[in-house]
Amino acid sequence: MQPSISRLVCTALLLTLPVTASAQQPTASFDQLQSHIQPGDTARITDASGHEVRGRVAYLSSSFLVLQVAGAPRTFLEADIERIQRRRNDPVTNGARWGGAIGAGLAILAGTAAAERHDAPPQTYAAFVGFLGGIVGASAGAVLDALHADERVVYSRHGVSPKVSLRPILARDRQGLVATVTLGR
Repeated sequence: MQPSISRLVCTALLLTLPVTASAQQPTASFDQLQSHIQPGDTARITDASGHEVRGRVAYLSSSFLVLQVAGAPRTFLEADIERIQRRRNDPVTNGARWGGAIGAGLAILAGTAAAERHDAPPQTYAAFVGFLGGIVGASAGAVLDALHADERVVYSRHGVSPKVSLRPILARDRQGLVATVTLGR
């Protein structure tokens, strides 16, 4: 029995998922913060009363942080900060690579199946369709990355954030995805 195209496509998509999707854990100490955030980074600081301030990091020491907010420096002591989030733009080349690879792979699968139905040479047909799929996928990935900015918690007074793990199930009698969320300090 030959597997259907939809099953092959689903399997290919599941295999592209990361096994564990977890970010670098935030630090709970200013002593370790310099490995997570640098002067020049864009940051959002939430103080102990819940107010948020966004700006560029001007200076960072083991006990305080200076943030450039609307051209004026503001100093925050470690004791006054509840959380610091760092904002970084996602590199467009990363999205173009992933989008191109996924687009080409899916297009090659579809092209091979279509070539068999139309009695066309499968290698030539699949290569051409794969090339076009790669271009479309790379373009879509680049656009998505250009629109996406990554904002991560780099400091939290109360410890770490939840961890999410994804694991595909690919068995003869069942297919699926297992998601595990670990909550902890």
